[in-house]
Amino acid sequence: MDYFIDESGNSGDLAKGDSVFSFGEQPFFSLAAIGVEDVHCLETVIENLKARHRIKLPELKASALYDRPQFICELVENLCAQRWPYFVEVVDKKFFLAAHITSRQLLPPVEGVAEDAMFNWVRNVVADYLYERAPDDVYIKFIAACEHPTDETLRAQLDSLIEFAGPLVNAEEPAVAVYKGANAALAEYQDAVDCGKEEAYRAFLPIPDDSLRGKPIWVLPNLSAFTNVYARINLYEHGNLSTARLIHDEHAHFEHILRMSKEAAEALRQRANECYTPHSDFRFRETAPLSFARSRDLIGLQLADVLAGFCARFVKDFFLSPKLLSPDAYKAYRLPLRSSDQGRGVGLNYVMSSRRATALNMLGVG
Repeated sequence: MDYFIDESGNSGDLAKGDSVFSFGEQPFFSLAAIGVEDVHCLETVIENLKARHRIKLPELKASALYDRPQFICELVENLCAQRWPYFVEVVDKKFFLAAHITSRQLLPPVEGVAEDAMFNWVRNVVADYLYERAPDDVYIKFIAACEHPTDETLRAQLDSLIEFAGPLVNAEEPAVAVYKGANAALAEYQDAVDCGKEEAYRAFLPIPDDSLRGKPIWVLPNLSAFTNVYARINLYEHGNLSTARLIHDEHAHFEHILRMSKEAAEALRQRANECYTPHSDFRFRETAPLSFARSRDLIGLQLADVLAGFCARFVKDFFLSPKLLSPDAYKAYRLPLRSSDQGRGVGLNYVMSSRRATALNMLGVG
């Protein structure tokens, strides 16, 4: 089976945010993978739909079709009717930053402590709390520390967490985890400095990737989304990836990073048992080849583009401009939502606050 992969809403490095975190008017990122066994069947389905809706576009693009919700609705109906497996990640970029602060600084991996369901739940509670309550200053200083990692910027960023949570420790339980976690990180960092460790501040920040020009890129949502989709495909295929192929839309700036991320995910293997990933499987016994192609050449990539773009735009409008959404748009979103099967890794997966994820999941009820 060929798995066609494309993304939407990618504004690159999230350490380039702004004071209101609009991320270039793209607050959500989405990546979609669609498994297709019979490409000729897919081409026939698409051509029939285009003829019925009088769409003469030589290449299907989400940006050109979002205002055609009836077409997207029928496209999703066919996707579900054909039982083509699909895997979608929808990422709230601000929450993604909160999750990095939590897992890298406040509740980092601890030797001898299992990263089980409970530890994962606690991390989510703390990330939720930062997302809902932390002031912009916390994120601005985190971004500054990523862009210009120094002793000064890291201390300022950890101090901002302490200043935020300190007054709230007697009133709000998650504030205790933020306050104690930030103080512990600061103390651990000071110990490393006292021991003469060079650039000790880097251990408390996300590990950057290098661009083609050698510049560090700090927080790319497409990397974790891609590796998680790959692990979800591994779960769906029961580890049998010998006949699977990953075909990603061409991505000149990040292709080398995606390849390295794929190799890093595959290298986890036995260590994957130490992490809590209930709806994906990082224990790769086999691997699937990854190639890049132009979407205009492959209808599968065009379908992935439309699904990823629709999901990112729908979620944005649902939270920011719900009056813009038509009944057909709601119907098109409910179809993949209702046919999601987390036990098989198929469907929609959210990387966002619990409140927002719950609101979206409620659309599939009734």
